[in-house]
Amino acid sequence: MVACEEHGKNVDLWALGVVAYELSNFFLPFDLDDIKDKDKFIKKVKISERKRKWCNNDLSFDLRDLIDSLLKLNPESRIGAMDLK
Repeated sequence: MVACEEHGKNVDLWALGVVAYELSNFFLPFDLDDIKDKDKFIKKVKISERKRKWCNNDLSFDLRDLIDSLLKLNPESRIGAMDLK
């Protein structure tokens, strides 16, 4: 959606990951200013995908893994993506 490209239901999985991340870490996985610049935003998301910043040390491994699986930049590699086809 941010990249102004066609999107399907996989974007809902990513949005769920964003909400889960924000609720469990108390901030978004990216800066809102980054959304204004498509290239900058995609770069930030790629960096975040490789090295996610976790501020809540009490999060379980399973929750972190779920969030990481939802926040994959490639829609086809997100958890649940195969179920949407």
